[in-house]
Amino acid sequence: MDVSTEQQRIAAAAVKHPERSFSSLNHFLHPEWIEAAFEKTRKSGAKGVDGKSGEDFLEELKTNCQTLSEQARSGTYKAPPVKRGYVPKNENESRPIGMPTFTDKVLQRAVTMILEPIYEQDFLDCSYGFRPHRSAHHAVETIWKEVMKMNGCWMPCPASIFSTPSAKLNDSNSLRGSRPGFASSSRISPIATSKREP
Repeated sequence: MDVSTEQQRIAAAAVKHPERSFSSLNHFLHPEWIEAAFEKTRKSGAKGVDGKSGEDFLEELKTNCQTLSEQARSGTYKAPPVKRGYVPKNENESRPIGMPTFTDKVLQRAVTMILEPIYEQDFLDCSYGFRPHRSAHHAVETIWKEVMKMNGCWMPCPASIFSTPSAKLNDSNSLRGSRPGFASSSRISPIATSKREP
């Protein structure tokens, strides 16, 4: 079974059992899943504390995917420290950014690929931030259309859209040991911290 089919099965289970708390998700982190995550991970990003790049990971792709899969599923994976860097904020200030290792980025992507099909079922149709095939441009376009329907009047924003995330994971059993170390700018942080329908 390929990764996309497995994701469809996860999504179908989330739709069928909306109140379900998922557990035992580690088995999805098999080598083929890790390799699919590698393919989706940007290779040109900054290097982490180990100094290794996407090209380095690619040189021994099968071995690296097998090793990362075994560590993630067994609970022995330990996220390396996140390298601190700075980017200009304006002429006088810089802001800190975190740079995880490429291996950690791959695992972040792999975990995100499991969580997205679950949480996508909870998001309201008007939610656009950090969702697959959606962007801030789509949100602006939708707001513009709705405002034009109201002859230019602004709509009130209900407080309910800022509700806390629903408990979809039984964390004591789900993805244990596969938690990557993520900075606020990392791939997994939006889905780990985003707000959705209660």
